[in-house]
Amino acid sequence: MNQQLRAISELDRVIHEPGRLMIVALLSAFKECDFLYLLHETEMNKGNLSSHLARLEEAAYVEIQKNVSRQSAPNRASAHVGRSQSI
Repeated sequence: MNQQLRAISELDRVIHEPGRLMIVALLSAFKECDFLYLLHETEMNKGNLSSHLARLEEAAYVEIQKNVSRQSAPNRASAHVGRSQSI
């Protein structure tokens, strides 16, 4: 197998699913953003976006901060590249 094919085969499937890649790409421009912003920008439905965010959080690509107070800001997400370095 040549070097380019080997590199493709080693891609992290968690991050390279199109919906999750779109989320991380959006988050890379900001330290954090809220759920409604991601919902608007990705044009996903709430369930789909929540599912992708949960998967990214599970893999330590994003950190989700949930607010329960109705007066506080909406849920926020921040991204981490390579599971350890901040964007």
